Amino acid sequence: MLTFDGKGVVMRKEALREATRKKAEARAQQMPRGFARQEKSNRKRMATVASIYHIDRHHRSAQTVARQFAPLRLVPTERQAAPKPVGKKLWASLQKPMNMVIETAFAEGLRRDPQQQAEWVVLVDGDPTQLA
Repeated sequence: MLTFDGKGVVMRKEALREATRKKAEARAQQMPRGFARQEKSNRKRMATVASIYHIDRHHRSAQTVARQFAPLRLVPTERQAAPKPVGKKLWASLQKPMNMVIETAFAEGLRRDPQQQAEWVVLVDGDPTQLA
């Protein structure tokens, strides 16, 4: 199982990239303080988060999924536990480009399964760069 996601990390002004820092400074001069949505823009850098692990296949029915949202008194106590991830490795980077982080994760997958005998599952958050 390979997973990829983007995470915004609030940065100190001196750690922002030049163009973002200039936009943040320009916005700070023109807008009064408040809770405006625009006030939150130009403060973050996007990190790419990747993970890889092995997990045994398990099937869930619609009732099993819906049961997770039921009150605890209605959930049977003798339910089967889901399999646990094995060999999980997680990393993130603010400095490396997204495609490099993704390539690194796939290289780790090929190192773990060089003959590609296992069934690979990749989960992304829908970012067009991740999908490409």
